[in-house]
Amino acid sequence: MSSPSRRGGTGQSKQLEVIKNLVAAGDYHYSRKVHECIAEGWYEKEDLERCIFYATTIHKIEADEMGTATDGCKYTILGRDTHGQRFYTCGKIILSPDDQRQYFFITAHEAT
Repeated sequence: MSSPSRRGGTGQSKQLEVIKNLVAAGDYHYSRKVHECIAEGWYEKEDLERCIFYATTIHKIEADEMGTATDGCKYTILGRDTHGQRFYTCGKIILSPDDQRQYFFITAHEAT
């Protein structure tokens, strides 16, 4: 596993595959902020999914200052939304109340 703030490497490839599998299985949730953006029409949950599915690398890994990530990290992933526009997500892998791994989207928006 790559340490926070490192780029590249096989650890990131494995983590991206884990994240893609969680999202593909529907094992994800999002923050109130992301929920509000979806409700206000800024983007749709499909934009989050597509960003993850079509990402080729993790752009950045940082320490999870909240301490709820299973591996202590949060991941910045750049991809494309459903309109082909550059899209940014930041999230982390957490445990659900029944101890199942889930991906938690902290924030998301168009990348500039």
